[in-house]
Amino acid sequence: SESSSSSDSSDSEEDETKESEAPATTAATPNKKRKADTQEETSGDYKRQNVDSDDNCKIYVRGLPWKAGEDDVKEFFKACGDIVNIELPLMNDGRSSGTAIIEFKDSTGAASALEHNGADFQGRWLNIKYSTSKSITAPREPSKKDPGCVTVFVGNLSFDIDEDALRDAFKDCGEICSIRFAEDRETGAFKGFGHIEFADTESTDKAVEMAGTEIMGRAVRVDYANERRGG
Repeated sequence: SESSSSSDSSDSEEDETKESEAPATTAATPNKKRKADTQEETSGDYKRQNVDSDDNCKIYVRGLPWKAGEDDVKEFFKACGDIVNIELPLMNDGRSSGTAIIEFKDSTGAASALEHNGADFQGRWLNIKYSTSKSITAPREPSKKDPGCVTVFVGNLSFDIDEDALRDAFKDCGEICSIRFAEDRETGAFKGFGHIEFADTESTDKAVEMAGTEIMGRAVRVDYANERRGG
């Protein structure tokens, strides 16, 4: 059933994609090795919506369960308006991307669907925005780096990731001070993203260059997390 919109959003992905083995349809159990990251998403795209799209009838949905089919997606969004088409893009290896592009008959339907950004879909938090012509798997341009930034945001992480695996993946970037994984405040479920704090600001440049690198089967998103150190 449909759920009311909330401020939380899922970013297991892709940042852009979710292409691991299918988890249970309930919220994923967080790995005991993960350290909770209680801060809000610091990368600007997560809170921003494309508001100059009055005629945009398409939305882009991230955070879908791997097993979600077209009928499941249609049922969830049917109250928003008449759906013309639903695409469920696959990764190059044929696995689910955990994303969908939904085209409505008119822009009113798309606008209504955006109200479900952050809603619960079979235990997963949806991230919904207007669809663009950009490739779904194309790495995003990094945010502008603030002077002295020592932390990066890492999204589209495997739900099987732990601190040791992430630390190993980024070890060549420089000394890592801490790794924090985002978890839902109420359920403790891993939200698929986290932050890495380095000892030196130059290390974040090397880390951001790793955007699109596959870690545990997922092309991860990496961006500057412009925050106060230790914040």
